[in-house]
Amino acid sequence: GTGTCTVDINECDQKAFPCSHDPPVRCINLPGSFQCEPCPPGFSGNGYHCADIDECLVNNGGCSVQPQVQCINTRGSFSCGPCPPGYSGDGFKCDPVSSLCDVNNGGCNDMATCIHNPNLNYVQCRCPIGWTGSGIGPNGCVQLANISIAAPCLNNPCLNAGHAMRFQMVALSVDVYQFIVDQLAVRR
Repeated sequence: GTGTCTVDINECDQKAFPCSHDPPVRCINLPGSFQCEPCPPGFSGNGYHCADIDECLVNNGGCSVQPQVQCINTRGSFSCGPCPPGYSGDGFKCDPVSSLCDVNNGGCNDMATCIHNPNLNYVQCRCPIGWTGSGIGPNGCVQLANISIAAPCLNNPCLNAGHAMRFQMVALSVDVYQFIVDQLAVRR
């Protein structure tokens, strides 16, 4: 014999797989050898060994730095946290909102009016006429029952020409009482 090999051994089919298992990297058999494909995006290495790249270590991963948004490294990737209050965007880019009411109605109920006080940087939520509640969130406004908007005394006749309303409606919230007083003032 000449001492030459005539049969190629496929290193990629061997029990001891030569390329990275985690993340998996494809092995390519070559005559008398093999080659590992490159590590996938988000990983560094030579294909035999791959390590996660922490994208957040360089320029906050591309997430906003003004205002600062949290960069969250994940295996093979990353994500940006939410923009801080007073800003809107995807976390990569955060733009200031002109009013806190511009984003999600300021946290107010969809039916409520959001009033932004820029000097104190807070919002006030007001339910519409005929509704009561804090105005905040999905259950913030509840429709008033058995009270006519046009004539609040119609469903429950008032005593003393309407002057006893305060005593008849003690159980209602201050907002409802103020609404009724305002309605009476409009009629005078």
